[in-house]
Amino acid sequence: MKIILFILIILFCQKKSEEVIEKKRFPSQITTNFELLESATGKRLFKLVAKKALLFDEEKLIYIYKPIVYFFDEKGGLSAILECDSGIVDQKNYNLFGFGSIVVRTNDSTYLYCDSLRWDNQRQMIFTNSSVKLKNESGEIAGIGLKSDAALSRVRILKEIKGRTK
Repeated sequence: MKIILFILIILFCQKKSEEVIEKKRFPSQITTNFELLESATGKRLFKLVAKKALLFDEEKLIYIYKPIVYFFDEKGGLSAILECDSGIVDQKNYNLFGFGSIVVRTNDSTYLYCDSLRWDNQRQMIFTNSSVKLKNESGEIAGIGLKSDAALSRVRILKEIKGRTK
């Protein structure tokens, strides 16, 4: 009886260690000075550069560190620059997710500050549910949640809106 119990314990422990090994995720590729250019019908939509990227081919995800995203308008001109601590690129649809100390700066010196956001590539819109602050030479507006185009020209703050003018 003791021998059967001992064998069962060994088999159970061996199976558990195999399961742990299977669940570890390793990137298929690690690269520095990463660059990605997204375009549609010949028009540049955005250019992303990052100090480091971890590519996970199976999940179709790219984890990026210290990314800078350059957004382009319909004429191909630079409309805004986004910088943040880290992010994720979904390679299925090229949606972008940014995290930590996010700053978006537009050509007209409008600034958006938040701690997380999502770029929906199909709708060409920025979304966030976090606290936001928009500043320009006219004043500043703060609130929670935001929907906007990349150039911050069509902004909708979702709730708790406060502001002041200069």
